[in-house]
Amino acid sequence: ARWSDTAAELLADARWSAGHGYDDVPQGPEGQAWLARAEAEWSRVAGAAPDPAAWEKAVAAFTYGDAYERARCRLRLAEALLAADRREEAA
Repeated sequence: ARWSDTAAELLADARWSAGHGYDDVPQGPEGQAWLARAEAEWSRVAGAAPDPAAWEKAVAAFTYGDAYERARCRLRLAEALLAADRREEAA
């Protein structure tokens, strides 16, 4: 429960930051990508099955140019697809 409480606080902070950013201006593509990743990670922390749709959104969000984070999200997407017994899509 301790880690899920901390994760919930971090997710709330990420949501607030994405909507408010610097000088109350919503975050751009990078900030939105990090929010998408935080949302996708939440299902893992909360003990639920990984959400392929959330990871697909995170992969798409990191197309702005962060190849390393996009690759990490693709790995998590593959894990989520395998957990959902969608092996062909995970390959």
